[in-house]
Amino acid sequence: MSIEIRTYDGSAEELSEFIVGNWLKSYSEKMAVPDWSPAYFNWQMTGPEIPDREYLISAWKEGKLVGTLLAMPFPMWYLGKEVIGAQGSWLTVDPEVRRAGAAKMMALEVAKRQRERNCLARVGYAFGTGKTSLGPRFWKTAKENTSFVKPVRLWVRLLDSQTFIDWTNNTFERTMMKVLPNAVCNVDPVSSDVAIRDYVPEDLQSCQELINRQAKTADLAILWPADRLQRQLQHSDFVNTMLVTRDEKIVGFLNYHKIGIHLRGLIPAAIVDILACQEMTKKETNSLLNAFCQRMKDEGVKMMLLREFVNQPKRLLLKSRFIPQPVDSTLLLSRSDPQADITPSKVKSIQVLWR
Repeated sequence: MSIEIRTYDGSAEELSEFIVGNWLKSYSEKMAVPDWSPAYFNWQMTGPEIPDREYLISAWKEGKLVGTLLAMPFPMWYLGKEVIGAQGSWLTVDPEVRRAGAAKMMALEVAKRQRERNCLARVGYAFGTGKTSLGPRFWKTAKENTSFVKPVRLWVRLLDSQTFIDWTNNTFERTMMKVLPNAVCNVDPVSSDVAIRDYVPEDLQSCQELINRQAKTADLAILWPADRLQRQLQHSDFVNTMLVTRDEKIVGFLNYHKIGIHLRGLIPAAIVDILACQEMTKKETNSLLNAFCQRMKDEGVKMMLLREFVNQPKRLLLKSRFIPQPVDSTLLLSRSDPQADITPSKVKSIQVLWR
């Protein structure tokens, strides 16, 4: 029986089991794999509040899910103009059909749907190296449609050195953490004159203005409609946002979600999705980072991750003990139309989610 390509209309539970299960089969103890739970997928793309599933592409064979390529529609800022775009990937193919063309069929289908909606392009990541990850190998074969835009760096902040030593498969990292004092995991105090509080729905408009203003200083960024940002900033018990006020006006915020990450075991982690900091002072930014670190430590998180973004405050990240990592992934831009006027080489600064 041939492979059928269609919109994914199943549950978040089935999606989580299929994607995480197959990634662990392929990469267990070789490459870090996020534990994308059903709650995570409901938050991002399958919840009842999100009606549009047109970019959720799935492959089926004999009634069995054998492939996914998932994206979310987003307005995008591209080289000074607002365009229709999308972000995502979660490219996953059951090992039994990897040589049957399922990935190519899904990529062609999502590109077709993007063209029908006047979507310029989709952004996503190729994780890992060609020796470990299957993703980069596939996207390199889609040369006419997909461009490797730029290598993207990850920043890591540790809160428990022994847990990290037990978890990582990198001998150099284990050795370094054994040599370095445990003080690298300490958290500095928050300045008493910096006002930090949790997000409430009434803060939405101010946060939207801040993050979209920051996004438009990048060459490539996603822009946030109000409904999408509301869901991003606060959801369930694993997504929240901390913000800084000055004279009762919001001047910056940090949005995060908590997630486990598999390698040698499962480490409790948090991913910073958005850091709107361009209108904060250095003291305010540093205090917000430290307040976030302390909260995560109190809640049992052992490691925080942050992708690079436009004009990120590198010195303040270092001061807060975030450590830049070797490049481990590449930002991709997949054209909806091979003839589209796109010049990825002009993209030097970005602000997109790590997905």
